[in-house]
Amino acid sequence: MEFPPVRPSEDESLAQAANALRAVEADLRSARQTGAATVELERRRIRLERIILDATRRREADSDAVSLPLLEKRELTERLGERALVAYFQRQGRLHAVHYDGRRWHLEDLGEMASIEQAIDGLRFSVYRLVQPHVSEAAQAAHLASLVQSASELSSVLVEGLGLPDVPITIVPTGSLHRLPWSLLPSLAGRPFVISPSVRAWMRAEASKRPLRTAAAIAGADLVAARAEVERVARIHPGTQRLTGRNATVARSLQVLATVDIAHVAAHGDFRSDNPLLSSLRLHDGSLTVHDLDRLDQVPSVLVLPACESGVSDVGADDELLGLAAALLRMGVIGLVAPVTPIPDESTRPLMVRFHRNLRDTGSPEVALADAVAATQGESPREVATAGSFVLLGA
Repeated sequence: MEFPPVRPSEDESLAQAANALRAVEADLRSARQTGAATVELERRRIRLERIILDATRRREADSDAVSLPLLEKRELTERLGERALVAYFQRQGRLHAVHYDGRRWHLEDLGEMASIEQAIDGLRFSVYRLVQPHVSEAAQAAHLASLVQSASELSSVLVEGLGLPDVPITIVPTGSLHRLPWSLLPSLAGRPFVISPSVRAWMRAEASKRPLRTAAAIAGADLVAARAEVERVARIHPGTQRLTGRNATVARSLQVLATVDIAHVAAHGDFRSDNPLLSSLRLHDGSLTVHDLDRLDQVPSVLVLPACESGVSDVGADDELLGLAAALLRMGVIGLVAPVTPIPDESTRPLMVRFHRNLRDTGSPEVALADAVAATQGESPREVATAGSFVLLGA
């Protein structure tokens, strides 16, 4: 699946519909809190969502089709340099991998997809249980043992068996592999890697990299720990623009996001597989949607979304990715740092502080995240599971 470039929308009716939808959502929240009737508000919400979806489809249909040339192996090999690359695909119920080890290309049959999916489900469940508060020591030990076993099995099948050198890796998943917390695999511990929706998407993102000079930190609504996290992050990058409380509005956040290279947004994410443009981040005065970001002339190069499962994308036909993370990568975010499993919001601050310090010092999101996750080894199972939930998506 290749992502066409997304252009800023000139359609003011779309902007008006998005503003009206935000107002209706605010009215819905108030009505639910007071027990008032919501039927008419729900109808208005559905109508506005349909307007946005239909207008977006018309815009895409009217745009010129982009003809993508075949990807030359020589060009890709030159672009990779000393990096390794693994691209997974499914065929007749089995998982295969095309991979480059820095010298030559290989094709491997990795086994039945069903057994791999079972191991992924087991790993995700262990993470979910470990990050819960008030888990007894006995239960914690049992879930940690299960996590280690599942992670080791997946690591052996997906990475170790490929004989990759100890170099940075570009990983192109397929199907349920998009939901795998790759950072927990032993063979990737401390190793810089990036998850990308396609080989061409990775190449485009690599070519679009720019220096990371300016930063912003935004605290969303209904997150108790968000303000403290944002305050800590803002102290790491000199001159960080900081938005918290009543200042963290949709309009102000959009103004800031259009002007910075690094953005940390500690806000709840709402995932919409039925209408990805309405996937959103919850701010003080309502939802900042993907559609809102689509209208910006520029988006941050590195975007950090530490809230629960912000990095998850649903997988549609032909491995098409749907949701908040996928849409952000389409519109030009080069590196998205986010968790792919449910984690408590208050548990992310230590990891995020480490990550931003590393990013300030190295300028590399993948090195910064790899080192931050590796630094949690030896800490509590909850901290290990939380850190291992984060991946870098894009480039």
